[in-house]
Amino acid sequence: MTLLLLLRLVHILFGVFWVGTVLLIALYLIPAVREAVPFGAVLVVLIIFLFLRNVSATLIPSLALPLSILGTFAVMSLFGYTVDNLSLMALTLAVGMVVDDAIVVADSIVRRLHAGQSRVLAGIAGTAEIAWPDASGTLTTVAAFAPFL
Repeated sequence: MTLLLLLRLVHILFGVFWVGTVLLIALYLIPAVREAVPFGAVLVVLIIFLFLRNVSATLIPSLALPLSILGTFAVMSLFGYTVDNLSLMALTLAVGMVVDDAIVVADSIVRRLHAGQSRVLAGIAGTAEIAWPDASGTLTTVAAFAPFL
């Protein structure tokens, strides 16, 4: 209620809506995102563990998630991009794809381990088996969104 009164006061005083939007983002959305991101990360790790039922296989996608986000922010900073709604939506899509790809590769490796292959051979063969399908799926998504760049 207080936020709505503040937004209305800003609109009355300044007569513009964008100031209210900036205040809304600063006062409400940024703290909400800060609370939601760790919760979402924990949910992703739990769901991965429920499907793979293996702690070491769960670590692969769980480590891929923060590393991909850090890499994305580094590239964005290098090219001078800022964090806005579009980049956050793209980051959400990219995180989902990275986690999905990591789960598929980890599942392939675990399946080969259960078949009796050594860890090294299962890692190499499992990754080689999934590399082209994962790459083609990722490139298809990139091609679909490339016109929006």
